[in-house]
Amino acid sequence: MRRYLTLSEIESALNRGKQVEQFLGPSLDDGEPAIRYAVIRSKGERIVLAVYESFEPPHENFYDGGEFRSLLPDDDPEDIYFGTPEGAISCLVSRNGGSAERFVNQGSVDEEDKDDRTTKNGQRSIDSAGTSPACSG
Repeated sequence: MRRYLTLSEIESALNRGKQVEQFLGPSLDDGEPAIRYAVIRSKGERIVLAVYESFEPPHENFYDGGEFRSLLPDDDPEDIYFGTPEGAISCLVSRNGGSAERFVNQGSVDEEDKDDRTTKNGQRSIDSAGTSPACSG
């Protein structure tokens, strides 16, 4: 079964008021294990990109990315506005280590995290570089 969205599927989701997500991988936040993921959503006529860094759960069988976000209420990412989905995708790829081919439907980023853990048998390399959201829309 195909998991990743095409550009036309991304555009369709955004037109329906849904967001699309991308798992960016594990990282460190003040020395603590974290995950990074991106969200692209529409807001009026604009497209919004936000990159989140959230603490990893205390046990490996917990994969709810939505719960990760609520753990860092003071660290909400800066929304970056674009005129097109392509602009947001380009920024994610060039400045945040994302991929134009790895977007999933809203709510599916936790499955990406789960698969990343499973395929690497819990041995994940950590990206301590963080995010670089400085893109112009």
